[in-house]
Amino acid sequence: MSELGDGKDTNELNKAIQTANDRADHALTVVGYNGHWLQATLKKKEVEESICVPNSAARQEWLAIARGHGGQFHASNGMRITDNDISIAFEMKDRKKARVEAKKEKRNAGSNSKQTRRKHTKS
Repeated sequence: MSELGDGKDTNELNKAIQTANDRADHALTVVGYNGHWLQATLKKKEVEESICVPNSAARQEWLAIARGHGGQFHASNGMRITDNDISIAFEMKDRKKARVEAKKEKRNAGSNSKQTRRKHTKS
C-alpha cells in the first residue's frame, strides 16, 4: 500500500497549506473572531494498489489465487491478461506448491529419524 502524499513536492505543498491555515486561524483569533472553528489539519490517505495495472505484483498474486477462467476474469476486472502476468502467476502457484511439499517432506523426514532413533535405543 502506498500513501497519498509520499512525494517530496506533495509534502512541501501540504506543509505550506497547513502553515497558511494556521496563520489565518491565528489572525482571526487575534482580531476577535472564533478562528479555531476554521482550523484544519491535513492527513495522509492510504491508497490501495489497483489490481488492474498490468505487470503489478498485486495483479499477479490475484491471478495466482484465481481458479479457472472466471476467477482470472474477476482478478483482472475483465481486462486483457498479459503473457508476463499469467506466466508469473502460474510460476508463483507452482513454487507455492513446491514449498508446501518440501515442508511436508521435511516434517516426515524429521519424524522418521526420531522413530529410527527410538528403535535403536530400545534394542
